[in-house]
Amino acid sequence: MDLKRHSAGKSGRTPRFVLVLSLAGVLALAALFWVWKAFRPPTPFPPPTAPRAGAPVSHTQVLLDALARRLSEAGFVRIEDAGSPVRSESLQRQKVSVFRQTYRVPRRHESTDLSSLLNPVANPLGSNLVLTLTQKKGPVSNAVFTFTASFGEAVEVVFEKSDLPKVCLIIDDAGYQKGESLESLYGFKVPVTLSIIPGAEFSKVLAEEVPGHGVEVMCHMPMEGHEKVEAGAYKEFIKVGMSPLEAKRLVVEALDSLPGCKGLNNHMGSRATTDVELMDGVCGALKERGLYFIDSKTSAGSVAWEEAEKAHLLLSARDVFLDDVVEPGLILKQLNVLVRKAKKRGWAVGIGHFKLTTLQTLEKAFRQLKGVQFVYASEVVKE
Repeated sequence: MDLKRHSAGKSGRTPRFVLVLSLAGVLALAALFWVWKAFRPPTPFPPPTAPRAGAPVSHTQVLLDALARRLSEAGFVRIEDAGSPVRSESLQRQKVSVFRQTYRVPRRHESTDLSSLLNPVANPLGSNLVLTLTQKKGPVSNAVFTFTASFGEAVEVVFEKSDLPKVCLIIDDAGYQKGESLESLYGFKVPVTLSIIPGAEFSKVLAEEVPGHGVEVMCHMPMEGHEKVEAGAYKEFIKVGMSPLEAKRLVVEALDSLPGCKGLNNHMGSRATTDVELMDGVCGALKERGLYFIDSKTSAGSVAWEEAEKAHLLLSARDVFLDDVVEPGLILKQLNVLVRKAKKRGWAVGIGHFKLTTLQTLEKAFRQLKGVQFVYASEVVKE
């Protein structure tokens, strides 16, 4: 009996002893971890990622972006540089990386007002004009402006102006198809402005897509003419008898439906463009958006030009219709008329239509046409 009680008591003491040892071991490990963490050498921060080769530092990039925005707003067209946009050069006895942007000068700007466009942007960013020079090679002259950007970097803005006659080509009636006609348009390989009828099946898609192919977007605003138009043929349609406010509202809706739209010309409109109040509403909408107006001149009695002048819009007008008759020989004949007008005056505006025969004929002609410079509608407009 005593032996049994002794055995039971011994077995009861063993678990408590093990528990105490385990607890002591855990506390010892915790103490060692704390000591190691407290006295270990600090882990060094990883070195900063090296900037991409040829990339401007942040201050320089801010200046590049600010200049690009200002010049785009003023109608300058960015040109892809043939070589590298960055080079190493000695400037003011210092070796610097020079980042270059090149632009075509629109008709409404002269070389004398270029510094007045750039300085108000550059100076608040702590950059100063350090070099100005002009270069001329053949019919092309360049005005070169170089600004300090940051330590070891500079920004060079090159303005390219050609003495060649300028041809503005507008393709009307886009929005109803894509396919082969659109491929021919992309095959032009010259600046072209596509005038899109708002509310058509492919209107918004085209407005979003074509700028990536070097095509400028314009709104081809339906307006009442002498032609018979079925009810509901156009989502926005400006008619005689509307108030100026209603005409303005329809233009705003049309512009909102075409992303990236730079301006507007009239689709039909031989009656509407003779109405002063209607044109006042149209011009008011464009003025608020800072957009240009091209008078398609579908009527000899059009007052659109006069109203656009009163509103101080950037504007121009059509000189030649290329495809009143959709026949390759006659289209080429009209193209020659357009080129002659450009050579005589310095610039001219031609309008063709989004028809396969027209586009294919022009695509082939442009491969051989020399002695002119093609420009966008935004480059020929002037207040």
